[in-house]
Amino acid sequence: MRHGGLLLLMSLLSPLGCDGENRCENLCRAIEQKVEDQLNVEIDCSEEKWTSAKTCAECLFVLERDYDASLINEEEVCREYFGESDGG
Repeated sequence: MRHGGLLLLMSLLSPLGCDGENRCENLCRAIEQKVEDQLNVEIDCSEEKWTSAKTCAECLFVLERDYDASLINEEEVCREYFGESDGG
């Protein structure tokens, strides 16, 4: 089951836009501090793994693999930051 805390934080971040270079990198920057605080991890949004992620699913995979952030609501994140309705 998904964690309600990060779902709430994603809804709070919904007004943030993601115009610019890489949408995954933009998502990382938008949630960086909140995820660091919630999960007690250090995230570096400038790392190559963010720029190499081209889809919402790949971006979420990086969060899950490297930061154990499997708590994020995939559908909401993909819709907000990638204009997709699911993780694909």
